[in-house]
Amino acid sequence: MDGPSAIVFGILIPAVLAGIVLLVSARRARTKPDEPRPVAGALALGAGYLVAHGGLVGIPPLPGSGNTVPFLGWIFWTTAAAVVLSPLRVAPGVARFGNAFYVALFAILPYHWIRAPGVDTTVLSFSGFGGVLLAYGVWSALEKLSLRRPGPSLPLALWAACAGTAAMALGNSSASQAQLVGALAAGLGAAVVVALLVRGAHLASGAIAILAVVVASVVRLSVVYDLPTVCWVLVAVAFLGPWLGELPSLRARSPLLAGAVAFLAALLPAAAAAWLAFDARPPSPY
Repeated sequence: MDGPSAIVFGILIPAVLAGIVLLVSARRARTKPDEPRPVAGALALGAGYLVAHGGLVGIPPLPGSGNTVPFLGWIFWTTAAAVVLSPLRVAPGVARFGNAFYVALFAILPYHWIRAPGVDTTVLSFSGFGGVLLAYGVWSALEKLSLRRPGPSLPLALWAACAGTAAMALGNSSASQAQLVGALAAGLGAAVVVALLVRGAHLASGAIAILAVVVASVVRLSVVYDLPTVCWVLVAVAFLGPWLGELPSLRARSPLLAGAVAFLAALLPAAAAAWLAFDARPPSPY
């Protein structure tokens, strides 16, 4: 989808929905700003993403309806499930089990539904299992970081990583995937604004779950369509990059400097991944 509709569904609606949910959640959590808030975060980014997906690509058929669900359709339904099941992470009596189940399930699903041809056909293959572990590791690291670092620096760094991932998907000849990741970047942009408005606010950890599901799925799908290995490695580095801002020497000298380092540590590898994806494209016959 191009033109005004792409702006409305791909940027404005995800940003507005994320901004409203995160602002309300952050204001309510002022007494305990470092609480995880997995439900609010998942709803903030997840609702905006689902609207963007429906508007940009279309709502896919339901699994089990007898119609073939395309790869992008599986991303839609996996994200929807991540939003619906997010209360398991804090439900009384089952939170510990529910949280472990939730994280394991949504680290696995992108590698279960999106299958590459040839040897790598199941999640039990070596590359599939390695991908699951990588997705889980990045997810876990970012959720821990969201509880450690208040303010706009983390959502801003994640925005940079998402923007680079979107450009990488575009370079891999998938405008639809680029627009979908761009919708997450729009939501993270709203999170930056909320963090500036509500002093001491942390990024709700549930937002990381939606990032993990969508970005892992898009990267997985890009790999199926011949994304160079170095590109997805650089994307993983980009999402882990914000941890560089936690170096004690940086935090002690200046939180602003630490935030700048975190931003650049996310931006530079993501931009390199995008550049390499464009460079690897076959030359146009025209």
